[in-house]
Amino acid sequence: MRILLIDDNYDDRLLITHALEHEFPEVELQEVFRAQDLEKALSSRQFDLAITDYELRWTDGLTVVGAIKSLYPDCPVIMFTASGTQEIAVEAMKLGLDDYILKSAHHYVRLPAAVKSALDKVEAQRKVAGLESRLQTLLDNLNVGIYRLGEGGVLLEANKAFLRLAGFSYITQNAEILSKLEFNGTRDREIILRYENDIPIWVRISQTVTTKEGAVIIDGLMEDISLSKQREAERSRVMAELATAKEELKRLLGEACEANRIKDQFIAIVSHELRSPLTSILGWAKILRSGKVSETKLAQGLETIERNANLQNTLIEDILDISRIIQNRLRLNKQPINIAAIIQSVLLDVKPRVQAKSITLESKIGAEVGRIMGDAARLLQVISNLVNNAIKFTPQGGHIFVELQQINSSIQFTVKDTGIGIGADFLPHVFEPFRQADNTKARTHNGLGLGLAIVRNLVEMHNGAVSVKSEGIGKGATFTVELPIYSIPSQEINESLEKSKQDEVEEVPSLSGIHILIVDDDKDTRELLAQIIEGYDAKVTTTASASEALSVLLQLEPDILLSDIAMPQEDGYSLIRKIRSQPGDIQRIPAIALTAFAREEDRKQALEAGFQQHLVKPVNLTELVSAVCRLGIRANLR
Repeated sequence: MRILLIDDNYDDRLLITHALEHEFPEVELQEVFRAQDLEKALSSRQFDLAITDYELRWTDGLTVVGAIKSLYPDCPVIMFTASGTQEIAVEAMKLGLDDYILKSAHHYVRLPAAVKSALDKVEAQRKVAGLESRLQTLLDNLNVGIYRLGEGGVLLEANKAFLRLAGFSYITQNAEILSKLEFNGTRDREIILRYENDIPIWVRISQTVTTKEGAVIIDGLMEDISLSKQREAERSRVMAELATAKEELKRLLGEACEANRIKDQFIAIVSHELRSPLTSILGWAKILRSGKVSETKLAQGLETIERNANLQNTLIEDILDISRIIQNRLRLNKQPINIAAIIQSVLLDVKPRVQAKSITLESKIGAEVGRIMGDAARLLQVISNLVNNAIKFTPQGGHIFVELQQINSSIQFTVKDTGIGIGADFLPHVFEPFRQADNTKARTHNGLGLGLAIVRNLVEMHNGAVSVKSEGIGKGATFTVELPIYSIPSQEINESLEKSKQDEVEEVPSLSGIHILIVDDDKDTRELLAQIIEGYDAKVTTTASASEALSVLLQLEPDILLSDIAMPQEDGYSLIRKIRSQPGDIQRIPAIALTAFAREEDRKQALEAGFQQHLVKPVNLTELVSAVCRLGIRANLR
C-alpha cells in the first residue's frame, strides 16, 4: 500500500505516520510539505491513496483535491484537517473527496479505518467495472439472438446476436428469413436459417406467442447450433468409418489367425520333410561305416543317400525361391528358347516314375509351336513341378495327358490327370504359398506346399498366366499355363542356339599349378572341397579358422582363397577385409565366398566385403570348379 501524505505540519505528519504504520506495517508513505514536492508526486503517480490537510502554506485542501481528481479520478482522497468547516467538506465532496475527518486525538485512530474503507470501495468499484465489462463482452459474443415479430412477420426488435446470425447489418424486413421465424405451432425447433459460402447456418428456435391489444406478438430466442450439427455429421461419418474399420480389422484378424495357423502347420511340415530324408542319410551312413555290407548294399546305400540329399536340397531351394519371390529378388536369365524341348526332356525324365505306378502318360506336342523368351531353368522348374504333381496325385493305373499348342500369339501348356482332384473350397487357394489341401499328420503325400506358389510366380514373371480346373474330389485336375510367343529374327535365334551349344560342350580346364586355400570351420566340408578340387590337379591347403587362414596366407601366398562366411570368433567378412588391407600382392588374391547364406543381400555383402564371387552351399561341383578355374586364370595374370 502506497499513500501520499500532504501536510506541512511536521508533528501532524508524525502522528499520522505512527497511526498508519501501526495498522498497516507494510505501508509506504510519501510525505509532501512543499509545492514542488506535490507537483513531482502528482506527475509520477506512485501512490494508491492521498491524505491531505486543508490549510497548507502554499495552497488549500480543495485545490489539492481538485488537482488529484482531475488527474486521477479513481484515486481515493481523504481530507484530514483541524480547520475545516461543513461548507468546505461539502465543496470537497463535490470535487470527489472520499472521506472527511477532523483532526483530534480520537480521530487519529479513525484515520486507518477510513483509509481501509476508501481502498475497499475503490477495489469494489474496480471489480464491478470489470464484471460489467466482462458481462457486456460475453453478451456481445453470445450466439443467442433475441427478437420480436409482429403481425405479418414484421421484425420489431432484435439484438446484435440475432442480426449477426441472420446476416443483417440492421433491422430489416427480409421476407425470406423472417418467414422461417413465423410461429408454426411448435415451440422449439431446429431450422437452416440461411447459407453462408454454401455452408448452412443451423439455429435452434424457442418461441412464445402473446397477444397485446389484439395483435399477435412472437418473442423468440435463437441459438447458433451450426458447430454442433457439423460435429454430429462428423460423428456420424466417423462412426460409419469406425464400423467399417472394425469389420476390416475383424477380417484382417481372421486372416492373421489363419496365416499364423498355416505358418505353424508349414513349420511342422518343414520339420517333417527335412527330417525324413535326413533319417535315411544318417541311417545308411552308419551302415556303410560298419564295413559289413555287400557291393549291392553299398550301391543301394549310396543311391539312397544321394537321392535323399537331392530331396533335401530341393526342399531348401523351394524355401529359398519363395523367400526371393516374397522379397521380389528372384531374377530371370531370359533368352529365346524352345519350350517343346524342355517338355520332352521332363517327360523323358519322369518315365521311370510313370512306369512304376502303371500310369498311362499321353502327350501331344505341337510341331509348329513358336519360341518364347524365358529362363530355361525356371521354365523347366515350372513344367517339372506340374508334371510331377500330376504323377504324385494320380493313383496306380491312372492317366495323364500333356499337351503343348499354339493359340494365336500364345503357347498353351496343359497337364490333365485322373488323380485325386481338388475340392471346391480349396480350389481358390491352390497357388497360395504354405497351403495344402491335406495338412494333417495322416496325409498320404509329402511336400511343403510351395511348388504351385512358385509355379504361379515364375509364370507371371514370364508375362504369362497359370490356372487350374477340377470337377471335385476324385475327378482329377487340369493345370494350364499360357505364355506369350516371342518373335525374333531367325539369325538371332541361330546365334543364341550356337552360343548355348558352345556353352554346353565347353570343358573345364585343368587346375594344375593352382594353389587354393580353403577356409571352413566344418571338418567334413573342408575334406569334401579338398577332395573335389584335388581331383582337378590343384594344390589345396585347408584351415579351420580366419586367424589360421591369415597366417597361412602370409606364409604360403596361395593363388585363390575359398572361404566360408559363418565361422566362430571371426567370420569370412572380417577375414577378407583384413586380407584386402595387407601390403603387397597378397591383398589382391582372388576370393570366393562359399556359404549357406543364399539371399541376394548376402551376395551383395560378400562382394562389397571383397570377395569376387558368391557361391551357395550345397554347391554344384561343375559350378565350383568353373569358378575356381576362372579366378585361377586371373591369378596367373597378376
